[in-house]
Amino acid sequence: MILSGCQSPKKPTVQGSANVSSTTSTQKSKKTTATTSSESSSGNSATSSSQATAASSSSTDVDAQTQDNSPTNVTENRAATNHIVSADSYAYSAAEVQTAMTGQPTTITQPTVFLTFDDGVNQTMTPRVLQTLAEQQVHATFFVVGNTLTNAANQNMLQQEYQAGHGIAVHSYDHNYNLLYPNRVANAAAIVREYQQTNTLMTQILGNDFTTKVWRYPGGHMSWRNLAPADAQLKQLGVTWMDWNGAVGDALGNSGPKTVAAMLQYHANSLTAFPTSPVKVILMHDAIDKELTLQALPEVITYYKTHGYQFGILS
Repeated sequence: MILSGCQSPKKPTVQGSANVSSTTSTQKSKKTTATTSSESSSGNSATSSSQATAASSSSTDVDAQTQDNSPTNVTENRAATNHIVSADSYAYSAAEVQTAMTGQPTTITQPTVFLTFDDGVNQTMTPRVLQTLAEQQVHATFFVVGNTLTNAANQNMLQQEYQAGHGIAVHSYDHNYNLLYPNRVANAAAIVREYQQTNTLMTQILGNDFTTKVWRYPGGHMSWRNLAPADAQLKQLGVTWMDWNGAVGDALGNSGPKTVAAMLQYHANSLTAFPTSPVKVILMHDAIDKELTLQALPEVITYYKTHGYQFGILS
């Protein structure tokens, strides 16, 4: 079974808004075991008033509107990360999740699902996905394409994702396969450059207490040749690449599901294609044409609630 991402013309592979007022009980039960070293950077220090100053000193390339919305719940000694303080309780190390996806033991022992959305942000689908997540009182990780953040409206949308307690990750700057993988061979310099370019822009928008160390290769890691040099260079920067072990088939274009029922069946089938693991990372998209994904989203969430999963974000 092919579980593809981002509608790439690739060889057959297996794929691997308002703030929510209260956290679901599944999220409250998070982390009953020891916290990993990468997670421990999210400290519980006293709240600092310096955030407003940090936000106002961000690059002038970013519209002033987004600076006015910079988060205020930042602790003085808390390391920069990809989510607000209140999301610490359900944020998991992406590196540990990646290990857990292979079936190897980690400190993540409770069934945990990570809803992920690629290809945003936009003004058409992203706000509707955010609204559904708010109504369902769950959180997700948004893998954002950097070149969508060049206007004030989309910068504000990124702020809404962040302030609502979701995780923010990088899905390249241009999402251009020819630049990232010429002749299907990874260009490590271009990949690292696009991660850094996007992360820098996000920091300008969200403030100096933000950084993200989570990256998803457009088309998925499994789709391209000679990724080892790029993987190594990203690792030197502390960045974890993240694929998935579940999907709804919304990247398949005309060959994908045509109804909600078919999408849910695709999702169920996708879960059998990967090693047994307590974690599920679900590939979805919030691109402007993903109406069917939006329709299926409440039922996908219900599936995981019914099966006892807690909802996490990648950090």
